[in-house]
Amino acid sequence: MSIPEDACCAPSTVHGPLRGPKADRTLAQLTRALGHPARVAIVRQLASETGCLAGDLSDALPLAPSTVSAHLKTLKEAGLVAGTVDGPRRNYCLDRGRLGHLRALLDALEPEVPRLAFSSVLFLCVANRARSQMAHALARVVFGPGVRVQSAGSNPSSPHPVALKVLEEAGVSTVGLHAKHVDTIDPASVDLVVTLCAEESCPLFLGDAKRLSWPLPDPDAPGTEAEVLARFRTTRDTIHARLRALAEGRDPAMEAACR
Repeated sequence: MSIPEDACCAPSTVHGPLRGPKADRTLAQLTRALGHPARVAIVRQLASETGCLAGDLSDALPLAPSTVSAHLKTLKEAGLVAGTVDGPRRNYCLDRGRLGHLRALLDALEPEVPRLAFSSVLFLCVANRARSQMAHALARVVFGPGVRVQSAGSNPSSPHPVALKVLEEAGVSTVGLHAKHVDTIDPASVDLVVTLCAEESCPLFLGDAKRLSWPLPDPDAPGTEAEVLARFRTTRDTIHARLRALAEGRDPAMEAACR
């Protein structure tokens, strides 16, 4: 049985650096915690829950209660599981914020993003309904008031309710989010354009802004409620990780040239 996530735990929001010795130690700790198939199975099962799990996790997995308890303890010590996990019959859940940080650390193994100067950014996808709306809301948090954030689409619709849900569960404000047509955006107001389309053709945006392509599958695909929610959470965390890497590569010394 699942209970609302905020009733027993909420995603952590404070994370460390993505590169350097401290980041390497954190990555080693998290990957070590996942270094057993049973613990991977536990994380996968908790990720499929829509809230905290109140009951015996061994009922859903081919593992003895004592084995589940031992592995939950390891996962909790690494910060991947939150809640009360003193035994198998407790309230516990996956710390999705910590899992998102793990994704960001893994992404940071790739070469660093080239340093870019920008004081405004525009996120584009076709409907301005899911990916670009999540990027819009997350970028406001990651970049702060020093960067103007906009989003738009070529066939705009209203923000997807699950996109709003996964943002709010991560403590990200959705105030002011609404769909806009790309033609309403003044090219002179944009320094950087980030496109998020995968299979679709992204909107055409005229102007001299720098461009990045982050092709992400549309999370609004057929599936069960739990499957759709999981896809939106994965998309949210992927975007957040890329935004953090982009923020680390932003060149403050060149910002004045963008204003």
